[in-house]
Amino acid sequence: MEFLNNNTHVSITIATDVLSVGWDSQHTRNAVVFGEPADVDEFVQKIGRIGRNRRLVQNPRAFLYYSRSALQTAQRVIDNHTSSNCIDPLPSRSANAPNSATETMDISMARLLLAECRPRELDLLYNNPVEDEECTCHPCRNNPPAKRPEKCACNGPKCQPETLPTDFQFVMFEGDNSTSTQKTRTRRGEAITKDMRTFGTQALQEFRQEVFMQADEEAYGFLPPQPFLPDDIIQALIDKIYSIHTIDDIALLVSPDSPLKPHMPALLERCIQLRSEFDKQRDNMKAKRSKPTSELTHDEQSSELTHSNIRVKLEEAQN
Repeated sequence: MEFLNNNTHVSITIATDVLSVGWDSQHTRNAVVFGEPADVDEFVQKIGRIGRNRRLVQNPRAFLYYSRSALQTAQRVIDNHTSSNCIDPLPSRSANAPNSATETMDISMARLLLAECRPRELDLLYNNPVEDEECTCHPCRNNPPAKRPEKCACNGPKCQPETLPTDFQFVMFEGDNSTSTQKTRTRRGEAITKDMRTFGTQALQEFRQEVFMQADEEAYGFLPPQPFLPDDIIQALIDKIYSIHTIDDIALLVSPDSPLKPHMPALLERCIQLRSEFDKQRDNMKAKRSKPTSELTHDEQSSELTHSNIRVKLEEAQN
């Protein structure tokens, strides 16, 4: 596990349950569990892989993505447990295996899913005190335990949702269905035509391939070219090409831990070149439109005559 334990460049690690046993990640900040585990012990085992070195990761977070039917299943498990004369509000976790072949959820997991506050429910299930006495042993002095937040942000019904960092922002693209942002009007002389977008997309994809080929194989050997410069970021760069003047302007569009970060100066230079190429294409289109009819090529004259005929017919129809 050396390539994971000491690799600070790894952004995402995807693994099966095998990795949830015996591996302590020093640099991983978040644990994401897809699908509700059978019981709380299994869930805690999975999310306990992160934040082991609290000096490197001070605020580890756990996310659980459960199925649509999980809450209904959890409520049914609790109802069945109550109706079977098990009225102890905090039953032993190991003594509460599912009592039906159709139920695969333990009562402890059901309680956690329906809890008003998830950390509080975990404390109740494991008999944890609300406040731990400060430990003065050598390991705790060197690696102090995390302190509880003043306000819980577990997204439970009685807890506030997590507050995103002030510098967090969504990048909006053409075709985004969101109605929360207003489309910015393009300034005169800065509109991006279809041909410009096609040319810019190809140019930035070539840049992405160059960066991929230069990347450190030991650090990024498992990554394909796409994460170095995702397609949505390429389109955002093209949309904002006339607003990009510094590396900081690009940094607003790129993730802080992106493998593209060391190549920001080269990307800025490529964007400036692209902007210059767009200006040339725009000048060529203007020159083409301002040409006298006598200077147009045969094909251009035919196209011009066609447009003239259309205008005449429209005027006749209006009269």
